[in-house]
Amino acid sequence: MKPLSSYQQIMASRLHASEKAGQTVLQRCGSAIAIVEQVLQELNPVLSDTQFLNAGEEINFFKLQLPAIHAQLIYHQSVSWLESRKPVGDYAIHRHYYSSELDRIRRYSEDHRDFYQYHRTGATYWDEHLFQRGHELLPQLRHEYSFAMDRRINTQGTMLVATMQAYDLLREFIEQQTAQVDCRPAAVGSTDHKLLKWTDSKTALAEMIYAFWFKGSFNNGAAELKEIQAYVEQIFDIRIGNIYQIKQEMYARENISAYQDLLHKRFKEGMEQSL
Repeated sequence: MKPLSSYQQIMASRLHASEKAGQTVLQRCGSAIAIVEQVLQELNPVLSDTQFLNAGEEINFFKLQLPAIHAQLIYHQSVSWLESRKPVGDYAIHRHYYSSELDRIRRYSEDHRDFYQYHRTGATYWDEHLFQRGHELLPQLRHEYSFAMDRRINTQGTMLVATMQAYDLLREFIEQQTAQVDCRPAAVGSTDHKLLKWTDSKTALAEMIYAFWFKGSFNNGAAELKEIQAYVEQIFDIRIGNIYQIKQEMYARENISAYQDLLHKRFKEGMEQSL
């Protein structure tokens, strides 16, 4: 019999192995949902017969391990629902659609503010009721899964944590989709239009992106760093990678603003020569 702690790793391995190039979002979600449901089908009979050694072991499993599995199911189901119902239309319609979903997530977090604060501050005074089987549900923390769950294999807190983690992932997905919508260049009418290709280093481009962000050059300073990165990547058809890691590498350089210093030098030289 597999130890309970191994099922989270089993799920992660299967999800990683299922990833294929060229899959659509809906195809990836369909595969992921089937995988997580299969893992839960394997886990649940074992879990229903398991007697934990002590309260701490049981709380640890239902608080830290099982939610990660359910979170992946809730997340992929939510993305599948979201993308399959996305309306046909231009960027304004899509942006409004994603914005409405972010509002729904914000309302959920507001409705469950007490639990969000409890969990994220590391509190433990409700753990016995939230993460051990056989306890009465806390009425102030009821949610949509409370009445439907099988309490032999689940707890009230498990599904609260899982939903919170899933919605964190969903928010990140929506923000990425929104950034792509906002950064999509307008269609070019002429078939003779040639795309410009960035031929300097990715680090140089990252340096410029940070300069734009620090200066507040987009949307009167309201644009996020990742939005600017996505826009620049879309325009120049380039993938910069982890821009935060590149920033750390900049700090290690002898000259932190090497590319911009070179730009400034070439700009002055060009202006002087063109007099």
